[in-house]
Amino acid sequence: MRSLPIKWEAICDVVEEPGERLNYIFDFSFYHSRYHALKSDQIHILTGPKAKMYLGFSPYRNPEPKAIKDPSYVTERKPLGDETLYYLDKIKELAKEHNCTLVFCFTPYVSHYKKKQPVYNSVEDYAKENGIPFLNMNYHLDEMGFDGETDLSKGGHVSYSGAKKVGKCLAEFLKENCDLEDHRGDDAYAVYEESCRQLKEWEQTAEGNDAPEEDESEFE
Repeated sequence: MRSLPIKWEAICDVVEEPGERLNYIFDFSFYHSRYHALKSDQIHILTGPKAKMYLGFSPYRNPEPKAIKDPSYVTERKPLGDETLYYLDKIKELAKEHNCTLVFCFTPYVSHYKKKQPVYNSVEDYAKENGIPFLNMNYHLDEMGFDGETDLSKGGHVSYSGAKKVGKCLAEFLKENCDLEDHRGDDAYAVYEESCRQLKEWEQTAEGNDAPEEDESEFE
């Protein structure tokens, strides 16, 4: 139970309702009783055609407006714990061992900036000290055209419009900072091109004037 305080902080970050948070501490009964509420289409999305189409992505169409801002005004640092540094070092060495470029990235987040940003600043310091490309998208909200009114959805996830902006920002960053090989037209990566094609078809249907509202419960 040494990591319980860390787990509790993580739970508070992602679970908005205080009354639900304890369920995630002793979570065996919480997760293993959910089968009562599962629907066949929620299982099908893990095994059917959409599993290949989405590749783990959840396209939330309904925004939930939230206030989001550039947190660069918070300059304080909070030291990273020994356990955190231990695992960051292990990740760094593993990437080096496998000749992989390690990248640290924060996608747009809504947070208690005064409380959390000092930790994120220390992560950024670690990245710079170790030559790791670092991207905090909250520093680039205006450049991205990211709007908390339309680009965020439930649980702090990005909406579909926000996901497109995040994807574009990340792609440009990786292109600039990493020596990436272009695999377009490579049969070994055909699943990604097919996923892109299907997602574009879905977008045209879902965003058409006569398109029915998609049931987002299937993505939960």
